[in-house]
Amino acid sequence: MIERLIETADTPMNGCEDRTSCHLPLGCVTKKSSPFPYFRIKDGLTIEECVNHCKDNRYAYAGFDHCRKCYCGDKILKYVECKKGKFGCGRSSQIKIFRTMFCTEEMKSVRTHDGTCNDLNHPASGSRYYRFGRNINRTKTFEDKNLLEPCPRKLSKRLGTDIQDTAKKSMVSIRCEKNKDGAATFQNDNTHWWDGSQLYASDDQTNARLRSFEDGKMKVSDKDGLLPIDKKTGIDITGFSQNWWIGLSLLHNIFSLEHNSICDMLKLHYPNWDDQKLYDTARLINVAGLQKIHTVEWTPAVLNSSALRNGVYLNFDLPLEKEIYDWMADHKISVSASADILKPLVGQPSEYHGVPFSLTEEFVAVYRMHPFLPDDLYLRNASNGQRTGKSYSLPEYSFAGARKIIKESSMDDIVFTFGVEHPGALRLHNYPKHLMNLKLPNHQQDGETIDLATVDILRDRERGIPRYNEFRRLTNLAPAETFEKLTRNKQHQVLLKELYDGDIEKVDLLIGCLAEDPLPDGWGFGETAFNIFLTMASRRVQVDRFMTDNYNDETYSPEGLKWIKDTDMKKVLLRAFPKMEWLKATMAKTKNAFWPWPAISANSLKE
Repeated sequence: MIERLIETADTPMNGCEDRTSCHLPLGCVTKKSSPFPYFRIKDGLTIEECVNHCKDNRYAYAGFDHCRKCYCGDKILKYVECKKGKFGCGRSSQIKIFRTMFCTEEMKSVRTHDGTCNDLNHPASGSRYYRFGRNINRTKTFEDKNLLEPCPRKLSKRLGTDIQDTAKKSMVSIRCEKNKDGAATFQNDNTHWWDGSQLYASDDQTNARLRSFEDGKMKVSDKDGLLPIDKKTGIDITGFSQNWWIGLSLLHNIFSLEHNSICDMLKLHYPNWDDQKLYDTARLINVAGLQKIHTVEWTPAVLNSSALRNGVYLNFDLPLEKEIYDWMADHKISVSASADILKPLVGQPSEYHGVPFSLTEEFVAVYRMHPFLPDDLYLRNASNGQRTGKSYSLPEYSFAGARKIIKESSMDDIVFTFGVEHPGALRLHNYPKHLMNLKLPNHQQDGETIDLATVDILRDRERGIPRYNEFRRLTNLAPAETFEKLTRNKQHQVLLKELYDGDIEKVDLLIGCLAEDPLPDGWGFGETAFNIFLTMASRRVQVDRFMTDNYNDETYSPEGLKWIKDTDMKKVLLRAFPKMEWLKATMAKTKNAFWPWPAISANSLKE
């Protein structure tokens, strides 16, 4: 699979709308009140000449005004929206700002918010606005000619499926290649890196709203210790808050508090560090902890098998389970002899396999897990495990409703409920009904009502995701020759035959992934999704300079590396909620915080 990675950010044409490979402005600053510490370099240049001139002079940003004056600088604190229209020299005080992709020494030493300068050989790779790559040959990624066949709305109603996409309405397909006949490629409004941008934002301006600028910490309320609320939306102020719900609110608050705990630790050991140094280092540590927790705890909770568990343990240089060493001993394989094979990803040299990093459309397509969401959330009492009588439908626990639940309920009960309740299965007919007729808030897509299942089946086809069988062929898997070989469920066989006119080749990737069986024991999804998951989950660690080449004392501090080594989700929860005595007792009995927590008493979770 790794040899099939395809880069889609090709050499651009003049005039294409792309902020990473073409010269489209990030925004504007004004000459009179600009916080842009600029130095005017030259007059009479074109935009392209200005950007290149600033890059050659080792500046990260270029500014260009209506008098064709070129400005260069290293930091932009605040943008304004660029005024539309044509203005003569002297008619506008705005300076358009462009990214030169030059990496300053400061940018090389920390995670930038826009994701640039992680790969120093390709500074734009993985950054905000960078285009999604592909795991399959690009000649197979053109928009589906049978875009509406079978009808996506009919599939949604009859099969109850959904996939997740957080792209804004304005982020449209824009071709940006020498070959105009190439398949469409799509920008990402967030960074591609595993960098915590959902917490910290993908631009400096949003990030500035999130920080206290004291001791490196994120803003939290002095009253309740939670993230501030946006008065316009009623949603937590955080790095990325589209498609918000109570689960996201809980996690964003927990890991923002984790960031602040790391700042306290660093301040204790390095009292002379300033706010920026504390913030940058705490972010590095927190993100590495997030990567570790997702890899070695969440993943084995969804894909619970010995081979998978030990594979992800190895990636993070954690001890393997006894059965692995026993197997090696039985086969007369010494631990020392296998050292060249059993190497972790973390702390080793980065490996790009010849392709600059981006997430791929195929990874997005298989990483859709809305059936995990419950139609209704029933809160349980943390003291006895019984239902409290408070219940919330999906629309009620989403968007601004998330904070409403926190205000009117006990945080103990909310945390306990998420610990003991099971997620939904990633199977056909298990898609949350409310997401098939979801009213969005006014700040998101103008408050329209959508059927996500319909929209996203259609989106896969628009983005050139092959149908299920062709997808399997292109990813080195055998196709399902018949509906009976796709699924053993006879009712599903009959329904799929009806909807797809008896043609197994027409089955959409999403539908096939939710239908395929049998699943391996302990697994939440099947081999089609896992094949891509395995490639991309490892790759996003393997290419991250801060988890490979720069995973060292100098970048993280010795105390930071120890924090990461000692951290798991149980400790993160206990640091976030130190006053929850029941949580301490529960975590002591829990091996993995993402497995259902033990009941408080033998009968406590019975209805």
